[in-house]
Amino acid sequence: MTTAIEKAPPPPEPAPRLERPTFVDPLFTEVRAILRFIGQTIVELPKSLRYPDEVLRQAARLIMGSALVVWTLLIVDGVLVGQIGHYLLQQIGAQSYVGLFAAAGTLKGSAPIFFGFIVAAKVGCGFAAELGAMRINEEIDALEVMGISPQAYLVGTRVLAYIVVAPALWLIGIGLCFYANYLTNVPILGSVSTGGYFSVFWAFTTPTDFALLALVWAILPTILVIVIGCYFGMTAKGGPAGVGENTAISMAVNVSLITILGAGIMFQAFYGTGVVVPIAN
Repeated sequence: MTTAIEKAPPPPEPAPRLERPTFVDPLFTEVRAILRFIGQTIVELPKSLRYPDEVLRQAARLIMGSALVVWTLLIVDGVLVGQIGHYLLQQIGAQSYVGLFAAAGTLKGSAPIFFGFIVAAKVGCGFAAELGAMRINEEIDALEVMGISPQAYLVGTRVLAYIVVAPALWLIGIGLCFYANYLTNVPILGSVSTGGYFSVFWAFTTPTDFALLALVWAILPTILVIVIGCYFGMTAKGGPAGVGENTAISMAVNVSLITILGAGIMFQAFYGTGVVVPIAN
């Protein structure tokens, strides 16, 4: 007599393990790599002083290739803000206060952001494309074989060149921006007299704002823009298509950085609620 052998029930399937979404990992990996690259650039920066000829060559390239573009767009910013100020104040009969738009509108508002966007588009993307082409053509590998640090020779020299050139680019550019604003409001549109324009202008700003705060506000974020552009160039791969993709990514990252850091964090850090606006006076 045979007895039926009962089969044991199959073991229950283990519950699926909760995992972080996979799209988070590449993002944090990229951010960590960018921060590491920035730190390494700072460490290697003194070594870049060994190549003064390359620093001067890069500075000359920046002046010849980018100065006209930067200054032209800052002039456009001055004209645009001047027109907005004139037609806005004309509606309420307060044209005599048009100088406030040059002071609070450009110096403490649009001009540093315009400057950052221009540097991101012209200089940052240019460095990304240039170093990316060197990477896929194995020129950077050749430097490493010769015992030359690419971080010092290629990245550090470009950062030092920008630090040398940037103050002149900004100060001349903001001066042209103010002059364009003045021409728009005084001789062309006739909003106010010359004395009235400058009286209100200096009531809404101070020499410290002009010579220090706005200078630092404009240059510090753009130094990061330069380094990030070099990072995406140094890490390019996949041929010309990869260089183009990295250049586009560098543009997106740098514009976001300028918007968040320049238009938000640094404005609050430098001015906060203490912007000189003596309208009540």
